[in-house]
Amino acid sequence: MGAAAEGSTTDPLLRLSWARSLSHLAAPERCAPRVVLDRTDLREAGAPLRALLPVLDELLTPLAEDTGLVVAVTDPGGVLLRVRGSAQTRRRAEDMGFLEGADWSEHAVGTNAPGTALVLRRPVTVHREQHFYPEARPWSCTAAPLLHPLTGELLGAVDLTGGDAAADPATRALIGAAVRAARAELALALRREPPARGPVLAPASAPFVPPLTAPPAAPAPGCACSAARRRPWSWRAAPSSSPSATPRSCWRSPAPERG
Repeated sequence: MGAAAEGSTTDPLLRLSWARSLSHLAAPERCAPRVVLDRTDLREAGAPLRALLPVLDELLTPLAEDTGLVVAVTDPGGVLLRVRGSAQTRRRAEDMGFLEGADWSEHAVGTNAPGTALVLRRPVTVHREQHFYPEARPWSCTAAPLLHPLTGELLGAVDLTGGDAAADPATRALIGAAVRAARAELALALRREPPARGPVLAPASAPFVPPLTAPPAAPAPGCACSAARRRPWSWRAAPSSSPSATPRSCWRSPAPERG
């Protein structure tokens, strides 16, 4: 563990976090948060948490404004999607890179409350010198993971950052209550959603049934008309001046109506 944190914590989980941080960051002085999402990306990344934000704002933002803290919500990867609270504290936090769109995962800046809470999937408090990133050591923070109420999927984390008040046990209890309320609100929102429906299929068309018609009448004996010209009339041989003459044409009269 680094010299700054040596002896500053007896929490075995934070010591393990420091060990992980040293394994991929080499030294605290070599890490710094980077802004990885712009405003458009932030809106898209925050969509899964949209139902939770009003509850978190209602329960945590007024407290943060009154006590000089900031409230942050991250995505599952530790990127800060939303930062609210005291305007003065927010400006100071931005100087150390704690701003919307910045990567505060444990992999990026080492041990810190939101990043480590995401790794452990449990609430975490990091007080001053326990931070791996040197610029964060004047600060304290407490964070808890946000889990999907039905699947347990990791949705992100909610964090309170500022002075010593952020590490107070009462702050940790408040964040826990806010997370439970947010999960309950999301569960209600999911129940209100209509069930997923498959594609709407057009009803199968009825098979074609030709209309019933009377078969064409057979031509009269001796009629020379082609069968292709038959119509639903009765055919009779045209009168001839000579009884022995072969009829060459036919005259037609309407078929008698059937009773």
